[in-house]
Amino acid sequence: MKKLLFFAMLLWLAPAYAQDTIRVITQERPSSKGLQPAFEVAVPQATTKEAIALWQETLVPKKFLNVLKKTPKLKKEKDEWIMREVVLKEISSQPLTVYTRVTNFTGKLYFTTFFSGENGFLGSAATPLYANEAASALVRNFGVDLYRQAVGKELKAEENKLKSLEKDLKSLKKKRGSYESKIKDKKAEISDLNAGARETEMRIDRRQNYNDQGNPSAVEAVRSTTTGELQKQLKTEKKDIKKANRSVRSAERKVNKNLKAQSDKLNEIDRQKVRVEEVKVKLSRIK
Repeated sequence: MKKLLFFAMLLWLAPAYAQDTIRVITQERPSSKGLQPAFEVAVPQATTKEAIALWQETLVPKKFLNVLKKTPKLKKEKDEWIMREVVLKEISSQPLTVYTRVTNFTGKLYFTTFFSGENGFLGSAATPLYANEAASALVRNFGVDLYRQAVGKELKAEENKLKSLEKDLKSLKKKRGSYESKIKDKKAEISDLNAGARETEMRIDRRQNYNDQGNPSAVEAVRSTTTGELQKQLKTEKKDIKKANRSVRSAERKVNKNLKAQSDKLNEIDRQKVRVEEVKVKLSRIK
């Protein structure tokens, strides 16, 4: 029944995560070089630090680091990251200067980048169409990768949370086993204590019969222990029995509390499994 409810929840959640498409907007934006054509994407969940690190890798992949004599790097200048003399062959055969601005607003990271070449900024009607399309494709692919990276981290965090919950459940089950083992041992102890108490009561009865009847044949059975000592022993045994019974009741309460905790934890695990699948669906629909 739980599995049916689990999959029903997944089916109910799926429509809420329609395909999430990253789109590039090409229009004029303010830059350190004035109002210029820019390529902009809005990426949910991403951080500035993640975006800049991935943009550096996108502009100069690690496989080229040992090939280039001088590795271009993004440098922060006021509110822009700038990379000079970078060669992006899919866009231009000539080195470009790339200006980038990153802002966060309403849960999204707005990544705005400008490509400046010998003929001016890409994105205008004056620059070749193939170069504009290549620049747009580069920024779009970057946006998709950045979003996937962010959601991938989210998925990892949710999976780790699920593992932690499952670990908690395992610990609860182990504790329950410990409580039940204690109950079993204590009940065995109680059985032995009850047998000992009954034996002590019989010895007291025999001592009393000896005292009442003056039966010499019972002397050897009771001579080593007085009635007072036996009654003291019986009192201790009954006290131990009560103590053991209290331990059993305490352990039984812990078992009941543990079972309730296990039930709550199982429900939490089911909800977390739905959450993990939800993020997996979101990740799969980033285009």
